[in-house]
Amino acid sequence: MERKLQQRLVGILVLAAFILLIAPVLLDAEGRIPEQITHIPPQPKKPDMSHLSQLALPVQAPVQAPVQTPVQAPIDAPAQATV
Repeated sequence: MERKLQQRLVGILVLAAFILLIAPVLLDAEGRIPEQITHIPPQPKKPDMSHLSQLALPVQAPVQAPVQTPVQAPIDAPAQATV
């Protein structure tokens, strides 16, 4: 009997919490669920950047690293250990 009473009390508490959380949404000023819950502000205007096109920035050529060709040992020669 003790277990059933505990389960009923937990169930009542869960239902009461659910009702307390949902009631304000259902009973909003007009008594119905609001169509628009959040207000998203309009997109801000883009700033005028036309004065930046008059700036001349120096352009440098990219520096290339020298190309190294791999050195191949002769196939007939045995490998030598390097210390």
